Amino acid sequence: MMKIIKRISIIIVAVILAISIILMLPVIFFNIAYLFTPVARPEITYGEFPFTLVYEIEGEVITINDVYVCNFDGFTTSTAGKFREWKGYLKSNGDEDLFITEDDKLEIYINIGAPAYFMGDEHPYKVPMEPHIYYLEKDPEDIIVMSKEELCEQFNIKILEWDFPIPITNTFK
Repeated sequence: MMKIIKRISIIIVAVILAISIILMLPVIFFNIAYLFTPVARPEITYGEFPFTLVYEIEGEVITINDVYVCNFDGFTTSTAGKFREWKGYLKSNGDEDLFITEDDKLEIYINIGAPAYFMGDEHPYKVPMEPHIYYLEKDPEDIIVMSKEELCEQFNIKILEWDFPIPITNTFK
């Protein structure tokens, strides 16, 4: 009797395993197909975008004149597919974002924008972007949740002017 129960259990496990494999095959083939699906390469792979950013912090007005450099960095693959990868940085110092201030717990930055947007790539932002103010915790153990508005209010930050070039028109082949 025990041998029969053991055999039935093995058969049930084998059937469940076979069904699971059959159900997963489309997902596996779909993801493998993404790996080999070509993504068009941009014709223009490098761009420089001069900008002026004027902001106020604690009553002091600061003007930044810099150049946002964008360049094509190959392709990346995720479970959602294969995508063009772009890198962006400030020409003055090579940083991705502009450091503006800090306190004992937070560092405050301004993100200039998405390199894909400036390089004319498909991007969810079809309208001119504005600088994005954000913070990083100095201590990863500290969990600080603060909206952009609360951050700007706490540090008395105001974006006064944002002058930037329009994105390029790029083609992809």
